[in-house]
Amino acid sequence: VKRQSRKTPCPPIADVDGMRAAASLFEGTHDFRAFQSKGGDQMGTVRTVFRCAIEPRGGDGSNDCYSSGGNSSGFDVVVEGDGFLYKQVRLMAGTLATVGMGLASPESVARALESPAEFPPEAAPSPIHAASVVVVGPTMPAQWLCLERVEYALCHPRQKNMCT
Repeated sequence: VKRQSRKTPCPPIADVDGMRAAASLFEGTHDFRAFQSKGGDQMGTVRTVFRCAIEPRGGDGSNDCYSSGGNSSGFDVVVEGDGFLYKQVRLMAGTLATVGMGLASPESVARALESPAEFPPEAAPSPIHAASVVVVGPTMPAQWLCLERVEYALCHPRQKNMCT
């Protein structure tokens, strides 16, 4: 898949290690209600994320989104799961960017997953309220996403005790 240049400015990322710590908290089976937008028609909000990782981009440096420390090749947020809610991955990526910008701690991901009812999709928290409780989002622009593949395997390699 060829990456297109992005016209939207990228957020200034300084804490990639914090993003990696936050990304690992998404892994597992959780209620992702706090990470969906209004408009989805899914039944239930519990999903399993098998993998959420921040990976270095080894490209030619033509896309400087998420570059840090002079590394013009940047990095990618990679998410693998058994299904996703409406705009879930965009909100997860936005939350990781918020952590990377130093505006939230990695623990804010754990708090959002533990208390999903605090943020119903139709009423996103104000920035002041979010700073005191949990930071979720913002929703990353769609042009920053790249769906690489969809697999319909019965078992994911990271799925434990469910494969036959």
